[in-house]
Amino acid sequence: MKKLTLIFLAIFLSAPISALLTVGADYLLTEPVKLQGYNYNPPIWATVVVIALYEIPVYIIVGIPVTYLIDFLVLKFSPHAHRLKEYVTLLIGYSIASFILSFYLLNNDFEGYFTVVIPVITYFHILWFLRARYGD
Repeated sequence: MKKLTLIFLAIFLSAPISALLTVGADYLLTEPVKLQGYNYNPPIWATVVVIALYEIPVYIIVGIPVTYLIDFLVLKFSPHAHRLKEYVTLLIGYSIASFILSFYLLNNDFEGYFTVVIPVITYFHILWFLRARYGD
């Protein structure tokens, strides 16, 4: 039960943070929209809130099973791993999962990869720090 609670806490903490990082990367990588000769960007906070609200169900539906799968595989193949080795192995697992998901959802869209990779890596790090702080 504690494991699932930490996962849900990580989901609700990482959704707004990853949305802010995604919107920030998007603003840096794209040109502003021209509307009637004026540069226009939608308000950043409104965009962050909308993206965070859309991310939470995706985190719950996709993230929880993937988290359990990656944890199972890491414990199966290296049950007594050093903390740094476990971190690197989990990071590689989450990175592979994010690339598979982005490849499945997007077709050769470089900017689109950030919309998948940033939330996954943010979720992983928040979950990692919560597990380090509160145990698992």
